Amino acid sequence: MNGSAFLDMNVLVYVNDTAQPGKQQTARTLLKDLLRSDSGVISVQVLSEFWVTVTRKIQYPLSVSLARQQVDLFALMTVVNPFSN
Repeated sequence: MNGSAFLDMNVLVYVNDTAQPGKQQTARTLLKDLLRSDSGVISVQVLSEFWVTVTRKIQYPLSVSLARQQVDLFALMTVVNPFSN
């Protein structure tokens, strides 16, 4: 995973958080760059935390359908399970 970047849940939430437009734009640019360069890494736990946050906790929650589309997009990156060998 040399040259890879592990994405924190907060970055993924900011991609969708319209209440924070500055952070949203920065997160979108970072995500786009990581997807294009195939250098993004994400964990199963981060995806789970993302789901709960964007469907229940942000000011303008995402629909289940849109949240699922986002998870599918994020899953194009390398997904790791830190709890498996």
